[in-house]
Amino acid sequence: MIFGIDICNTIADVNEVLMRRLGPNPNPENYHHPKVDRMFFKSELDVFSVAKPIKGSRDFLNSLVKENQIFYITARPLEAKERTITWLMKHKYPCFDRLIFTNDKLSICNDLNVDFMIEDSPFELDRLYGQIKTYVYAQPYNTRYPNRFYYKGGGICFIKYMILLINPNK
Repeated sequence: MIFGIDICNTIADVNEVLMRRLGPNPNPENYHHPKVDRMFFKSELDVFSVAKPIKGSRDFLNSLVKENQIFYITARPLEAKERTITWLMKHKYPCFDRLIFTNDKLSICNDLNVDFMIEDSPFELDRLYGQIKTYVYAQPYNTRYPNRFYYKGGGICFIKYMILLINPNK
């Protein structure tokens, strides 16, 4: 199986960095912090370097990659490429060389024949649902989507269960 893996707030806790710098999001059910504009991440690239890994995500991906292929598919600005590779290596995430920057995750998933995408962003989820089988790393802003999971308490078990439901011969 081929998995696409989002990075921000799926394996890297960028929201926690934003909260420390900008204060809490006054509406956590809203994906975007009101103080973040379109240029924020291009001018604040260090956000991607200082984000902490989401607990359990590295072990989850290291387990997943034993029987599957993964690609990191991110909407981060291309200017964050070196920081992102360094972050993945520093935190011992697998396959750091399979990194794609795009504003069109659905097209990339189709080009790579991705079987499953792991994502948190409502914008991306709206585009992916019905096109690619999608698992949702649970965040306050994506509660309306099915297939939500946390890494703690068996994220890999949930994914393996979903794979078996979709592909019982696996």
